[in-house]
Amino acid sequence: MVDLFGKSGQLEEAYEVTKTLKFEPNFVIWGSFLSAFKEHKQLDMAERMIERSLRVIKPENDGGIYTLVCDLNGKG
Repeated sequence: MVDLFGKSGQLEEAYEVTKTLKFEPNFVIWGSFLSAFKEHKQLDMAERMIERSLRVIKPENDGGIYTLVCDLNGKG
């Protein structure tokens, strides 16, 4: 659902889904969410989520998220 809402530009709805999950969002969910921010140029909202996503991902397994975060920050 996060990916579906994100791709359609409904980022607030996607965020609500992440808040109602019975488990902590994983790197797949955060990757979909952050990709949607990039696609729809919602950088203000992305900044709020980057820190939260970086708390759950592991650099040794989820390096693609770091690339995405750098792209969102304009550093990549």
